[in-house]
Amino acid sequence: MTSSGLSIRQLELADMDAAARVHRSGVRPCIASGSPVCTHHDEDRWFYRERVFTGCQVHGAFEGGALAGIIAFRSDWIDQLYVLPEVQGRGVGSELLQVAKRAFDCLQLWTFQRNLGARRFYEARGFALVEETDGARNEEKEPDARYLWTRPVRATRSSDEMYFARPPSRSIPAQAQALARSPCRRRSRPGGRGSRWRNPGIRASARSASPPACGRWPRRTDGSTSECWRLPLAPRPAASR
Repeated sequence: MTSSGLSIRQLELADMDAAARVHRSGVRPCIASGSPVCTHHDEDRWFYRERVFTGCQVHGAFEGGALAGIIAFRSDWIDQLYVLPEVQGRGVGSELLQVAKRAFDCLQLWTFQRNLGARRFYEARGFALVEETDGARNEEKEPDARYLWTRPVRATRSSDEMYFARPPSRSIPAQAQALARSPCRRRSRPGGRGSRWRNPGIRASARSASPPACGRWPRRTDGSTSECWRLPLAPRPAASR
């Protein structure tokens, strides 16, 4: 159930008659009088049974239990998208179009050039005109237009920019890299004066190195207090005696 109260589901052969009626009611106003296209309902039923349902995913939008619109699509192509004239403008076509957009990153379709409403509909939803023909290759012999939609590419953050990700290695001195790759262990200092992070696996000169210019290294821990990742500490000044 969508926010607009529509129910959308994939259609089955039992829905073939209703789908053929929606197709005919949607395509009739778009075809010029005298077109050689067949207008018999039995021919529409044959077309949906033998061509559409066998080669496409067919989804329908139901309003109040009645089929209000259909969409049939396959790999990268929308073959059919029709909405009953009396429910157009209520978001039925947009909801059906989203079903195909969620399934593929690229979609193409044909529509008649004289169907200005459909052309505005597709253009407002990201489709771009890529071709127009005189209609010699379609059954209706009606001038048509091909539209293309591609999913916008979203900018993603690189791993170096993510929180807890390591800064680029070129900005870290070799000693700091070696320390960062080794687990630190928390040990109590002699005399009970608290504790500090030390790494017994790195020689003293590496442990006492100044922090690199890239700044503080974000801590990464698995929940325990025994191991973490951290920059080396700056050397403490010698205690005065």
